[in-house]
Amino acid sequence: MDVATLFSAATVTAWPLSLVTAIPASWLLLARYRAAVLRSMRQSAGATKGAGPAAVLPRPEATEPLPDSPHIEWIEAGARQVPAQSDTHRLALAMPKRAAAVYAFAGMTHAAIITAVTLYMQNFELLPFRFLALWLAMTWPVVPAICMVGTSSRRARWMAPAIFLLTLFLLGFPQEQIWSILKAWALLMGVPTVVLLAVGNRHFRAAGPLMLNVAFLSVLVALVVGSLLFPLTPSWSWSFLVSYLPGLGLGLLTAAVLLFWVADRYRRRLVSDQTLALNENCLFFTLFSAEILFLNKSLGFRALMFLAAFTAYRLTVWAGFALLRRAAPRREPLDLLLLRTFGARRRSERLLDGLGLHWRYVGNVLLIAGTDLATASLEPHELWSFLTGRLKRAFIQNADDFARRWSALDLRPDPDGRYRVHEFFCQDDTWRTGLMGLAEKVDVVVMDLRGFSPQNRGCVFELHHLVDAVPLPRVIFLADESTDTECLNRTLADGWKARRPESPNREASSSPIRVLRTSHRRSAGLGHLLALATAGHSAPAPAIPAPPLVPALEAGA
Repeated sequence: MDVATLFSAATVTAWPLSLVTAIPASWLLLARYRAAVLRSMRQSAGATKGAGPAAVLPRPEATEPLPDSPHIEWIEAGARQVPAQSDTHRLALAMPKRAAAVYAFAGMTHAAIITAVTLYMQNFELLPFRFLALWLAMTWPVVPAICMVGTSSRRARWMAPAIFLLTLFLLGFPQEQIWSILKAWALLMGVPTVVLLAVGNRHFRAAGPLMLNVAFLSVLVALVVGSLLFPLTPSWSWSFLVSYLPGLGLGLLTAAVLLFWVADRYRRRLVSDQTLALNENCLFFTLFSAEILFLNKSLGFRALMFLAAFTAYRLTVWAGFALLRRAAPRREPLDLLLLRTFGARRRSERLLDGLGLHWRYVGNVLLIAGTDLATASLEPHELWSFLTGRLKRAFIQNADDFARRWSALDLRPDPDGRYRVHEFFCQDDTWRTGLMGLAEKVDVVVMDLRGFSPQNRGCVFELHHLVDAVPLPRVIFLADESTDTECLNRTLADGWKARRPESPNREASSSPIRVLRTSHRRSAGLGHLLALATAGHSAPAPAIPAPPLVPALEAGA
């Protein structure tokens, strides 16, 4: 058996094995990661000796009369009176569309090269009508790319495939030609689409696509090396399995090297998380299309010409974002701190996805890490730290440690113009230190109070601190039907009365406490929240330093 034939047979076997391996491996990896984060969060760093697991702000005596009742402004999401758009707001709305255009053009370039290579390999005459029909089928990866980059609306993501199919009919192709296009799509794009949907759903997406490509490479190396070392071993026997152990070891080593390489490139800001995810998807579509040609053994390694399409895609993305960076105005980033009630993983993930889709083009998103968003915001270098047993090093130990980490934080945008989501890992006795430090540094604070109730003792501390130490024009609260409004009003009133004399909100004429009330619908209120968060940011008042913590008898939650 020649090497090309061996490689072809190995790739046919590697695809199903990698899929079967990637899904349970991703599930197990993410479950263990969440458990490790939760276990470390519950531990004490010993940052406040004798303080116990919780601490609260002291309540000093005011030296001057302060209003006892805060002015709470309830804003209904979707109301006609939406705040006037700022330049930052317009930029946040426009950039996802511009990025989607870059990826769309790159995907079309990728499809054109794949189409030309396919027709050449199959010895078909390069007719315009034939090229256009096959090219349309090959442009399918553009649809999920636009859905990922350009919109967070579930309705829009369902409409995109329908628009793709409708385009085939509107172009006036004969019915039999449309069926030929759909058959080509099913053969070359249907299977990888189903696979990517399986590994890219919300349960696995933090690691699924990466693990799929890593698993494919490791399995492929194991099969090829095993076949070269023991070519006469009968299939599916104990001796067959033993003969593949050296190849499996080399395959696992290859997977480890690939994971380290990806994590290192991400850490050095050579690639963003979004570009990395789309590169993984494009590579998977490319390799699968090449595999279809590999089934024709006479082609051999000429089918690797498909990699030219992936190279052209990468170069087009690079050039497109280089043009966007050159045209973008120079401006300082607006950093946003996202707080929330822990416990509603799906709700928190949707808010982070929807808000981050737009906000990350104007500034960084900062979080206090929790199990609800532990995997949604999982980055390649964090995954590598977990796999190498260094996750504990990411947790803040005390105020000095927070100051060091903040000074070392790289807040620059990635090559695609997007800023990052930065997680601050805090333990049970250090999360208040992280909260107060972050609230002092950022430009905007958004606190998701959906599901808030008296049991959320940690949120009570956060509310009191925001009302006391952060200028109210920089704070937006989010609520819905699940929010205990009576408890919220009482908590805000208590925090208002406990303000210190040096609080930026001490004046009777200070801005109101803004609470944006939304519905349970996924995208309800997102546009209004974005408008509120970007309005009036040009000259924010500085937050005051937080007071020292004092011991408390009850633990926060």
